[in-house]
Amino acid sequence: LSGSNFGTRTGIRVDGSPVTNGYLRFNVTVPAGEVVTKATLKLYTTSSSGSGFTVHSVASTTWGETTTTFSNAPAIGSQVSASGSYPGNAYISVDVTPLIRGNGPVSIAIKRTSTSSNTYNSREAASNRPQLVVDSAPGGGGQTVVFALGDGVDGSTTSRDLVNLLPLTPETRHILNRALFEKLNRRSPLGAPV
Repeated sequence: LSGSNFGTRTGIRVDGSPVTNGYLRFNVTVPAGEVVTKATLKLYTTSSSGSGFTVHSVASTTWGETTTTFSNAPAIGSQVSASGSYPGNAYISVDVTPLIRGNGPVSIAIKRTSTSSNTYNSREAASNRPQLVVDSAPGGGGQTVVFALGDGVDGSTTSRDLVNLLPLTPETRHILNRALFEKLNRRSPLGAPV
């Protein structure tokens, strides 16, 4: 079956033996001025699994859904996550944030090491199709605060030993407040923010 194509099937069958891999492609659109904070791949299956599946990068985004076969399939890259065990008749969620860098197409491969196959609904299924949920937040113009220890004779930071690099985001804004900055004055043992 190395020359067969299954791109129009309602399920994506994945098996460790004989090796049968699944490929998915999504077109990602991130709102202008925002950056990706999290991405989750959600696949639905009627089968349960004790071993789950692994998710891998795929560099090619031009492979054809109805022309790709085992013989001409694009190369599968490194593993980025794994599902772990899961029940049947449910969506399985897997963190794929490292694969999503911004707008455009993204290809994903799923593999199994188990010799028992599992089938996941494809986009041709009547319901419970694959989903890529991408979370984003305003970015690009954010601030980064660098804390340094002062080791000059007068407590200055002319020579710096960086101890922390913390982006100023909505999640960290409550940490970086006026009281903290007052403690970090140039004469304190902690040094000063730069």
